Amino acid sequence: SVFVVRRNLPEKIPRLIESTDAEVQNQAGEVLVILHEIAREIQSVYFAEPSEELLALLNAKAKESGKSKGKKEKRIQHATFREILHWFEV
Repeated sequence: SVFVVRRNLPEKIPRLIESTDAEVQNQAGEVLVILHEIAREIQSVYFAEPSEELLALLNAKAKESGKSKGKKEKRIQHATFREILHWFEV
C-alpha cells in the first residue's frame, strides 16, 4: 500500500545506497529517482523533496574514492550518482 511505501522508503533506500555491493548502490539510486519522478508527476503528498542527509549521501557516492573498487566500478558509480544529483537539482 502507499502507506507502507511512505513509511518505509525513506529509511530503506539510503541503506541500500550504503550497501557494499556497487550494483545494489547504483540500482537503489536509480529506484529513488524513479519513485520521486512518479511522485512529482502525480503530485503525490506521500513524497517530499530529498532530505539534506540524503543529498549528502548521494554527493558522497558521486565522489567516493578508495581502493576497494576497481576503476570501472568507481567510474560507473560516480557517473550514476552525479546524474542522480543533477536530477534532484532540476
